[in-house]
Amino acid sequence: MRVGLIRNPKSHRNLGRARAQPLPAGVMGAEPDSQEDLREALAAFAEARVEALAIEGGDGTVRDILGLLPGLFETPPMLAIYPLGKTNVLARDLGPPPRLPALAAGIARPSQRRPLELSWPDGEHPPVRGFILGAAAYRRATELSKRVNRAGVFQTASVAVTLALAIDRALTGRTDNEWRAGEDIAVAVDGGLAREGRRFIVLASTLERLPLGVRPFGDAPRGIGWLDIEAPARRLSAMLLPVLRGRDDPRLEPLGYRRGGAERLSLTLSQPFIVDGELFPAGRVEIALGAPIRFALA
Repeated sequence: MRVGLIRNPKSHRNLGRARAQPLPAGVMGAEPDSQEDLREALAAFAEARVEALAIEGGDGTVRDILGLLPGLFETPPMLAIYPLGKTNVLARDLGPPPRLPALAAGIARPSQRRPLELSWPDGEHPPVRGFILGAAAYRRATELSKRVNRAGVFQTASVAVTLALAIDRALTGRTDNEWRAGEDIAVAVDGGLAREGRRFIVLASTLERLPLGVRPFGDAPRGIGWLDIEAPARRLSAMLLPVLRGRDDPRLEPLGYRRGGAERLSLTLSQPFIVDGELFPAGRVEIALGAPIRFALA
Protein backbone atom coordinates (compact mmCIF):
# COMPACT_ATOMS: atom_id res chain seq x y z
CA MET A 1 0.00 0.00 0.00
CA ARG A 2 1.37 3.42 -0.93
CA VAL A 3 1.62 5.50 2.26
CA GLY A 4 2.26 9.19 2.84
CA LEU A 5 3.26 10.49 6.27
CA ILE A 6 2.51 14.03 7.44
CA ARG A 7 4.51 14.88 10.55
CA ASN A 8 3.55 18.13 12.26
CA PRO A 9 6.77 19.46 13.84
CA LYS A 10 4.70 21.89 15.96
CA SER A 11 2.59 19.23 17.65
CA HIS A 12 3.15 18.95 21.39
CA ARG A 13 5.10 15.67 21.44
CA ASN A 14 7.07 16.56 18.29
CA LEU A 15 8.40 19.91 19.51
CA GLY A 16 12.19 20.00 19.34
CA ARG A 17 12.36 16.30 18.47
CA ALA A 18 13.56 14.75 15.24
CA ARG A 19 11.87 11.58 14.09
CA ALA A 20 13.57 8.71 15.93
CA GLN A 21 13.47 6.11 13.13
CA PRO A 22 13.82 6.22 9.35
CA LEU A 23 10.66 5.72 7.36
CA PRO A 24 9.83 2.19 6.23
CA ALA A 25 10.25 1.31 2.56
CA GLY A 26 7.44 2.64 0.43
CA VAL A 27 6.48 5.47 2.81
CA MET A 28 6.76 9.07 1.61
CA GLY A 29 7.27 11.67 4.32
CA ALA A 30 6.73 15.41 4.75
CA GLU A 31 7.06 17.90 7.62
CA PRO A 32 5.04 20.93 6.49
CA ASP A 33 5.67 24.12 8.42
CA SER A 34 2.70 26.12 7.15
CA GLN A 35 -0.76 25.65 5.63
CA GLU A 36 0.67 26.19 2.15
CA ASP A 37 3.43 23.63 2.80
CA LEU A 38 0.74 21.19 3.94
CA ARG A 39 -1.27 21.73 0.78
CA GLU A 40 1.83 21.14 -1.38
CA ALA A 41 2.73 17.96 0.53
CA LEU A 42 -0.78 16.55 0.16
CA ALA A 43 -0.83 17.47 -3.54
CA ALA A 44 2.43 15.53 -4.02
CA PHE A 45 0.90 12.54 -2.21
CA ALA A 46 -2.19 12.73 -4.42
CA GLU A 47 -0.02 12.79 -7.56
CA ALA A 48 1.84 9.71 -6.24
CA ARG A 49 -1.56 7.99 -5.72
CA VAL A 50 -1.07 7.51 -2.00
CA GLU A 51 -3.68 5.11 -0.63
CA ALA A 52 -3.13 5.65 3.10
CA LEU A 53 -2.18 8.84 4.91
CA ALA A 54 -0.41 8.60 8.26
CA ILE A 55 -0.71 11.70 10.45
CA GLU A 56 1.67 12.42 13.33
CA GLY A 57 -0.04 15.26 15.15
CA GLY A 58 -3.04 16.29 17.19
CA ASP A 59 -6.70 17.06 16.54
CA GLY A 60 -5.87 20.39 14.88
CA THR A 61 -3.51 18.74 12.41
CA VAL A 62 -6.21 16.25 11.44
CA ARG A 63 -8.76 19.06 11.04
CA ASP A 64 -6.44 20.99 8.70
CA ILE A 65 -5.78 17.91 6.58
CA LEU A 66 -9.45 16.97 6.35
CA GLY A 67 -10.25 20.43 5.02
CA LEU A 68 -7.73 20.03 2.16
CA LEU A 69 -8.31 16.43 1.09
CA PRO A 70 -11.50 16.89 -1.02
CA GLY A 71 -9.83 19.38 -3.37
CA LEU A 72 -6.73 17.23 -3.89
CA PHE A 73 -7.71 13.55 -3.93
CA GLU A 74 -10.26 11.95 -6.26
CA THR A 75 -10.50 9.02 -3.83
CA PRO A 76 -9.73 10.07 -0.24
CA PRO A 77 -6.97 7.96 1.34
CA MET A 78 -7.45 5.91 4.47
CA LEU A 79 -6.14 7.82 7.50
CA ALA A 80 -3.99 6.49 10.34
CA ILE A 81 -3.78 8.87 13.32
CA TYR A 82 -0.63 8.78 15.46
CA PRO A 83 -1.62 11.02 18.41
CA LEU A 84 1.11 13.49 19.25
CA GLY A 85 -1.00 16.50 20.27
CA LYS A 86 -2.01 17.72 23.72
CA THR A 87 -5.41 16.05 23.96
CA ASN A 88 -5.96 13.78 20.91
CA VAL A 89 -9.70 13.35 21.33
CA LEU A 90 -10.26 11.78 17.89
CA ALA A 91 -7.48 9.22 18.34
CA ARG A 92 -8.88 8.21 21.73
CA ASP A 93 -12.27 7.64 20.15
CA LEU A 94 -10.82 5.55 17.31
CA GLY A 95 -8.27 3.42 19.14
CA PRO A 96 -4.61 2.71 18.31
CA PRO A 97 -3.39 2.82 14.69
CA PRO A 98 -1.22 0.12 13.09
CA ARG A 99 2.52 0.58 13.09
CA LEU A 100 3.83 2.21 9.93
CA PRO A 101 5.37 -0.99 8.48
CA ALA A 102 2.07 -2.81 9.01
CA LEU A 103 0.16 0.05 7.38
CA ALA A 104 2.51 -0.04 4.38
CA ALA A 105 1.93 -3.81 4.17
CA GLY A 106 -1.84 -3.26 4.12
CA ILE A 107 -2.31 -4.84 7.56
CA ALA A 108 -4.95 -2.67 9.22
CA ARG A 109 -8.49 -2.90 10.54
CA PRO A 110 -10.80 -0.37 8.86
CA SER A 111 -13.16 1.90 10.76
CA GLN A 112 -15.31 4.86 9.75
CA ARG A 113 -16.33 8.16 11.29
CA ARG A 114 -18.44 10.95 9.79
CA PRO A 115 -17.16 14.46 10.52
CA LEU A 116 -18.98 17.71 11.07
CA GLU A 117 -19.05 19.65 7.80
CA LEU A 118 -19.06 23.40 8.52
CA SER A 119 -19.88 26.10 6.00
CA TRP A 120 -20.34 29.86 6.30
CA PRO A 121 -23.28 31.18 4.22
CA ASP A 122 -21.62 34.56 3.73
CA GLY A 123 -18.44 32.89 2.48
CA GLU A 124 -16.21 34.61 5.01
CA HIS A 125 -14.40 31.35 5.81
CA PRO A 126 -13.62 28.26 3.72
CA PRO A 127 -15.43 25.05 4.68
CA VAL A 128 -14.08 23.13 7.67
CA ARG A 129 -14.33 19.47 8.63
CA GLY A 130 -13.87 18.45 12.25
CA PHE A 131 -15.28 16.34 15.04
CA ILE A 132 -16.11 18.57 18.03
CA LEU A 133 -17.68 22.03 17.97
CA GLY A 134 -18.32 24.02 21.13
CA ALA A 135 -19.37 27.52 22.10
CA ALA A 136 -19.82 29.67 25.23
CA ALA A 137 -18.68 27.63 28.27
CA TYR A 138 -16.89 25.18 25.96
CA ARG A 139 -14.78 27.98 24.48
CA ARG A 140 -13.95 29.27 27.96
CA ALA A 141 -13.01 25.73 29.02
CA THR A 142 -10.71 25.46 25.99
CA GLU A 143 -9.01 28.68 27.09
CA LEU A 144 -8.65 27.20 30.58
CA SER A 145 -7.10 24.03 29.13
CA LYS A 146 -4.26 26.08 27.63
CA ARG A 147 -3.36 27.28 31.12
CA VAL A 148 -3.53 23.70 32.37
CA ASN A 149 -1.21 22.63 29.53
CA ARG A 150 1.24 25.40 30.41
CA ALA A 151 1.37 23.90 33.90
CA GLY A 152 2.61 20.66 32.34
CA VAL A 153 -0.64 18.65 32.42
CA PHE A 154 -1.72 16.92 29.20
CA GLN A 155 -3.91 14.16 27.73
CA THR A 156 -6.68 12.69 29.95
CA ALA A 157 -5.31 14.40 33.07
CA SER A 158 -5.61 17.75 31.29
CA VAL A 159 -9.25 17.04 30.40
CA ALA A 160 -10.04 16.06 34.00
CA VAL A 161 -8.39 19.15 35.53
CA THR A 162 -10.00 21.47 32.95
CA LEU A 163 -13.44 19.96 33.54
CA ALA A 164 -13.07 20.38 37.31
CA LEU A 165 -12.00 24.02 36.95
CA ALA A 166 -14.82 24.75 34.48
CA ILE A 167 -17.43 23.22 36.81
CA ASP A 168 -16.11 25.31 39.70
CA ARG A 169 -16.43 28.53 37.69
CA ALA A 170 -19.89 27.60 36.45
CA LEU A 171 -21.24 26.73 39.91
CA THR A 172 -19.74 29.55 41.96
CA GLY A 173 -19.95 33.32 41.89
CA ARG A 174 -22.70 35.68 40.80
CA THR A 175 -25.25 34.68 38.19
CA ASP A 176 -23.97 37.46 35.93
CA ASN A 177 -20.36 36.24 35.83
CA GLU A 178 -19.17 35.48 32.29
CA TRP A 179 -19.51 31.72 32.71
CA ARG A 180 -23.05 31.72 34.10
CA ALA A 181 -24.40 34.64 32.04
CA GLY A 182 -23.70 32.78 28.78
CA GLU A 183 -23.74 34.20 25.26
CA ASP A 184 -26.37 35.05 22.63
CA ILE A 185 -26.69 32.02 20.33
CA ALA A 186 -29.54 30.93 18.05
CA VAL A 187 -29.83 27.18 17.49
CA ALA A 188 -31.91 25.47 14.77
CA VAL A 189 -32.04 21.67 14.49
CA ASP A 190 -32.75 19.95 11.14
CA GLY A 191 -34.29 23.05 9.61
CA GLY A 192 -36.64 23.71 12.50
CA LEU A 193 -37.43 27.04 14.09
CA ALA A 194 -34.37 28.66 15.64
CA ARG A 195 -34.30 28.99 19.41
CA GLU A 196 -32.76 32.33 20.30
CA GLY A 197 -31.44 33.59 23.61
CA ARG A 198 -28.57 33.26 26.03
CA ARG A 199 -26.76 29.93 26.05
CA PHE A 200 -24.57 28.46 28.79
CA ILE A 201 -23.08 25.95 26.35
CA VAL A 202 -23.66 24.63 22.85
CA LEU A 203 -21.85 21.44 21.89
CA ALA A 204 -21.92 19.23 18.78
CA SER A 205 -19.91 16.15 17.82
CA THR A 206 -19.99 12.97 15.74
CA LEU A 207 -17.55 11.06 17.95
CA GLU A 208 -18.71 7.86 19.62
CA ARG A 209 -16.60 8.16 22.77
CA LEU A 210 -15.62 11.39 24.51
CA PRO A 211 -12.90 11.76 27.18
CA LEU A 212 -13.64 10.58 30.73
CA GLY A 213 -16.68 8.68 29.47
CA VAL A 214 -18.89 11.78 29.34
CA ARG A 215 -22.09 11.32 27.30
CA PRO A 216 -23.62 14.78 26.91
CA PHE A 217 -25.86 13.77 24.00
CA GLY A 218 -27.62 10.95 25.85
CA ASP A 219 -29.05 7.93 24.04
CA ALA A 220 -30.68 9.83 21.17
CA PRO A 221 -30.19 8.43 17.64
CA ARG A 222 -26.85 9.78 16.53
CA GLY A 223 -25.57 11.54 13.49
CA ILE A 224 -24.60 14.89 14.94
CA GLY A 225 -24.95 14.68 18.69
CA TRP A 226 -25.90 18.08 20.10
CA LEU A 227 -26.32 19.71 23.51
CA ASP A 228 -27.95 23.11 24.10
CA ILE A 229 -28.21 24.55 27.62
CA GLU A 230 -29.88 27.90 28.29
CA ALA A 231 -28.16 30.53 30.43
CA PRO A 232 -28.04 30.97 33.27
CA ALA A 233 -28.12 27.19 33.64
CA ARG A 234 -30.86 26.42 36.14
CA ARG A 235 -30.23 23.95 38.95
CA LEU A 236 -26.87 23.17 37.38
CA SER A 237 -25.48 21.36 40.43
CA ALA A 238 -28.41 18.90 40.29
CA MET A 239 -28.49 18.57 36.50
CA LEU A 240 -24.74 18.21 35.95
CA LEU A 241 -24.53 14.46 36.55
CA PRO A 242 -27.51 13.54 34.31
CA VAL A 243 -26.00 15.69 31.54
CA LEU A 244 -22.45 14.32 31.80
CA ARG A 245 -23.60 10.71 32.11
CA GLY A 246 -26.29 10.91 29.44
CA ARG A 247 -29.05 9.90 31.82
CA ASP A 248 -32.70 10.47 31.05
CA ASP A 249 -34.27 12.93 33.46
CA PRO A 250 -37.72 14.48 32.95
CA ARG A 251 -36.51 17.71 34.56
CA LEU A 252 -33.92 18.46 31.87
CA GLU A 253 -35.94 19.97 29.02
CA PRO A 254 -38.30 22.07 31.20
CA LEU A 255 -35.20 23.59 32.81
CA GLY A 256 -33.63 24.48 29.44
CA TYR A 257 -31.37 21.46 28.91
CA ARG A 258 -31.87 20.06 25.41
CA ARG A 259 -29.96 17.39 23.52
CA GLY A 260 -30.39 14.91 20.71
CA GLY A 261 -29.17 13.72 17.32
CA ALA A 262 -29.48 15.56 14.01
CA GLU A 263 -28.47 15.59 10.36
CA ARG A 264 -27.75 19.32 10.40
CA LEU A 265 -27.62 22.32 12.71
CA SER A 266 -27.68 26.05 12.06
CA LEU A 267 -26.03 28.38 14.58
CA THR A 268 -25.87 32.14 14.81
CA LEU A 269 -23.24 33.08 17.38
CA SER A 270 -22.41 36.42 18.99
CA GLN A 271 -18.94 35.24 20.07
CA PRO A 272 -16.24 33.03 18.52
CA PHE A 273 -16.49 29.25 18.86
CA ILE A 274 -14.14 26.26 18.83
CA VAL A 275 -13.73 23.40 16.36
CA ASP A 276 -11.16 20.75 17.32
CA GLY A 277 -9.19 23.23 19.41
CA GLU A 278 -9.15 26.17 16.95
CA LEU A 279 -11.05 29.43 17.34
CA PHE A 280 -13.44 30.46 14.55
CA PRO A 281 -15.23 33.82 14.18
CA ALA A 282 -18.72 34.66 15.40
CA GLY A 283 -21.58 34.76 12.92
CA ARG A 284 -23.83 32.29 11.18
CA VAL A 285 -22.52 28.78 10.50
CA GLU A 286 -24.20 25.72 8.98
CA ILE A 287 -23.23 22.28 10.28
CA ALA A 288 -23.97 19.15 8.25
CA LEU A 289 -23.11 15.51 8.64
CA GLY A 290 -20.10 14.86 6.42
CA ALA A 291 -19.33 11.86 4.24
CA PRO A 292 -17.71 8.87 5.99
CA ILE A 293 -13.92 8.95 6.44
CA ARG A 294 -11.96 5.70 6.54
CA PHE A 295 -9.47 5.18 9.36
CA ALA A 296 -6.84 2.47 9.81
CA LEU A 297 -6.69 0.78 13.22
CA ALA A 298 -4.35 -1.83 14.64
